[in-house]
Amino acid sequence: MSDFTIYTDGSCLNNPGPGGWAAIIVNNVTKEREEISGGKKDTTNNRMELLAAIMGLRKISAGDSAEVYTDSAYLKKAFSAGWLANWKRNGWITANGKSVLNQDLWQELDKLVSERSVNFNWVKGHAGNAYNEWCDKLARAAAVNSQNESIQDESAENLALNNSLFGDSQELPSAKIKIAKKLQMKKYRQELNLFVVEGLRICEMALEHAEIEFGFYTEEFLKNERAKNLVEKLQKITEIFQVPSNTFDKISDTQTPQGILLVAKQNLSTVEEVAKKSLIIALDGVQDPGNVGTILRTAEAFNCGIILLSGSADIFNPKVVRSSMGSIFSIPATQMTCEEFLALMKIFKFEVSAAVLDSKSEIYFKHNFKKKSAIVFGSEADGVSEEISTAAKKIFIPMHGTAESLNVSAAAAIVISEAVRQVS
Repeated sequence: MSDFTIYTDGSCLNNPGPGGWAAIIVNNVTKEREEISGGKKDTTNNRMELLAAIMGLRKISAGDSAEVYTDSAYLKKAFSAGWLANWKRNGWITANGKSVLNQDLWQELDKLVSERSVNFNWVKGHAGNAYNEWCDKLARAAAVNSQNESIQDESAENLALNNSLFGDSQELPSAKIKIAKKLQMKKYRQELNLFVVEGLRICEMALEHAEIEFGFYTEEFLKNERAKNLVEKLQKITEIFQVPSNTFDKISDTQTPQGILLVAKQNLSTVEEVAKKSLIIALDGVQDPGNVGTILRTAEAFNCGIILLSGSADIFNPKVVRSSMGSIFSIPATQMTCEEFLALMKIFKFEVSAAVLDSKSEIYFKHNFKKKSAIVFGSEADGVSEEISTAAKKIFIPMHGTAESLNVSAAAAIVISEAVRQVS
């Protein structure tokens, strides 16, 4: 599997004329997604297609691998049919003896590809591919902005979005929209110490338990009294903006947004708060956000504390937050390295056990969980780290079917319920 999947698209309102480009970059390991777009006032469709690929590849590091999806046959065939190689051999002269168009962009793209492992794939445009369709919308919106000479920089406070993609003309809080969008990426969540909460039920819980910075909702969200009541309460304590549905879709991380999204301050527990629980669940390299969120929910239900070790999904990842079903607001949780974890468990006198498939492992229901316990679960692919495995007592869940292993969230639920049974 490649490190990244990149979707690209270009648009031009009148070829040549105002144009836009867009790229969606998906990290196949962390599952995080970034969308970028921009435009030019006087350009061509082909230049925008090339620029989209260039900007997408700039977002990944040299040595990374990527599958690039484009609906531009011009871009795809330049690599698959050997056009680019022939142009370079012929000194950037075509078979017709003419200079290659867009030579500057081809040369930059060629350099980027040479430094990475890149495979170009063609996808049919407007054929239902969600990423391709969204790239098209982003590129067309950028082209419209170019036409209206309304491209804004990062310091802009308000942005008038006047095309049909984003609903009726109105002043939107663009600076806050950009912040909400950036929070889909871990580096910005860490930098800003903020995270996104999305969905009616979880936003209701956030209102009670989190420090809300600002939020967004759509007119369609106000379809029942429960939703209206939430917005009215939020309006009393923070800034919350009504935005058109298509603008909301742009900042939402879900496939079917409910129409309510809040930006809240991160608030991890202290180690002392976590250690007040007699049972702690530690996740070592569990990267799938859905699994992390589900384990959070299970741990909270059984009154556990939780520690995310290095390599696990960010606890404030939007998918973790949603999968936790609000447990993130009530469970004592923190993040640390494996070395810090082992040292602290000694200080707080917790016995560390780890779910490990090993001939020396003990069946989980025979293990004594009556003392203060910290149970470590690793990723399905790699298990717990050697550092943890060496230091911990090993337990396992016996299986009698043909499956090689259990989903880590299912395994955690089984072991946690047994540990709690023993002390209840």
